[in-house]
Amino acid sequence: MTCEEFIKILQGISFPHQESIFSLKNHYGITKSFYYCWDIIELKDSGKLLPQQVNSFWFNPDKQSDLLPPNSVSAFVSFGTDARQNHQKTLDYLENIFGKAKATSASNTLAHAWQFETAALEIITWPPELNQELNNPSRDRHPEMKSYCQLRLSTGYWVPLNALEKEKLKGITPFLPDAKDINPVIGIFDPLWRTSDRGLYRLLPTEMHSEKNILGRSADSTCLVGVEKDRGFILPKKDITGVQLDHILPGRFRGSSDLHIKYTDLHSSDRRELTKVIFSGATIPCLDPLAIEVAKWAGQDLVTTEYQDY
Repeated sequence: MTCEEFIKILQGISFPHQESIFSLKNHYGITKSFYYCWDIIELKDSGKLLPQQVNSFWFNPDKQSDLLPPNSVSAFVSFGTDARQNHQKTLDYLENIFGKAKATSASNTLAHAWQFETAALEIITWPPELNQELNNPSRDRHPEMKSYCQLRLSTGYWVPLNALEKEKLKGITPFLPDAKDINPVIGIFDPLWRTSDRGLYRLLPTEMHSEKNILGRSADSTCLVGVEKDRGFILPKKDITGVQLDHILPGRFRGSSDLHIKYTDLHSSDRRELTKVIFSGATIPCLDPLAIEVAKWAGQDLVTTEYQDY
């Protein structure tokens, strides 16, 4: 199933897949989760993906760029009081719609997932017999949760690549082309369920795909840009607010280093400051020359820290 086909199913249940968190907050408001006591936004007038869904889709808006749609939403499903049967019946129902799922279970969970290009659907259950030592106040307050199957979905939204950004991503100039023991950190930690730095990434057309990971400055030196396979990374220099080098002293490992940039998130209504690692070094000193070069280019003072790797 394609992402577009998945979205059509969500449209069929009136799921607001294109609405920003800011818009959803204005429409639904912030409420306390009945189960977790977190602040959540509950999509109260959205339909359900299956009849046995016990609550509306919801998400926690904290730490998300609120001018973008939520990265994922969740709900609970209950066919009965037996966790394993509940999971199997949920799986059977959804496989009837979406096809065969991939098993993703761990030592204390039953889990299955579907991927629809950039979108995804996941179900996960925590059977009581596999979680006897689990300390979860929510499950203590609401024992019915012990048999629930949690449903989570992502609509696969990416900020579209515009013509100007496409030009910026052509002709990337590395800061120090011959640097040793240094790796650019371009990709998203979890491309499907991505949560942080979402506004920096773009899906690239086929002709811009790269087998080599590249991170540097744009040809006109106005942006920090990178390419990793089918994904682009772009951050205007004017939005960079700080450069920090971490020396990670020997502890569990022999020692290493990370280079971070701080930047203003233009996809947040409060223009919050976020931090992202852009290079990692295999040794403590190997990033020093690169860090000086990046800070100079960004027009920022370099801040250097040290901490023990315990």
